[in-house]
Amino acid sequence: MTEQVLARIEIPDFKEHIELSKARRAKYFIKAKADKLPKKYQAKEYSFNKQGILVDSVTKEKIIANSKSVGTPKLWKVNGQDLYNGVLNPFVRNKATSEIHQYIRPYLKGLEKIVLAEEEFIRIHLEIWDVPGAGNWDCSNKWPWIKWFEDTLTESKKLPDDSIIYIRDSGRIIFKEISDVKERKLVFVITKYKD
Repeated sequence: MTEQVLARIEIPDFKEHIELSKARRAKYFIKAKADKLPKKYQAKEYSFNKQGILVDSVTKEKIIANSKSVGTPKLWKVNGQDLYNGVLNPFVRNKATSEIHQYIRPYLKGLEKIVLAEEEFIRIHLEIWDVPGAGNWDCSNKWPWIKWFEDTLTESKKLPDDSIIYIRDSGRIIFKEISDVKERKLVFVITKYKD
């Protein structure tokens, strides 16, 4: 088998989180879930209004259930497990995908269009250069990055398609431990090979 590395696409200080919304809306305690009210709201100074929302009995102001997060951006940490187990609904999944495609696209500008001869194929793998951190995360949970990269290659017309006609080796993720957080990066390695 002969092979040739066509490109190493580096994304420095890569995003770990995708912003799903600029500011979270206020959520309120409702009468239907009165049995789950925090103890401090079970006192006499609180009651439910006509709409069934918990209010201060004196001021009649609604009590916000998510007071710590209201007004802050809603972020999703890139994690393949959330995609396959249904944690993200289709709307949120599409928004995240669209945002990542836009994020990757500028890094592909200098890449030449990939042309393959007969019986030549593409192999793509991902190197994650990062500080291990506190958590023991799984390399395999970062698979969305490869899928998004391949889709963006196709959208950017750098490759006609990401099907097996062109890409026959994909999904390998290699963790490269670094000690300086300033050196964090994703590196997508595109290799052309002939079986």
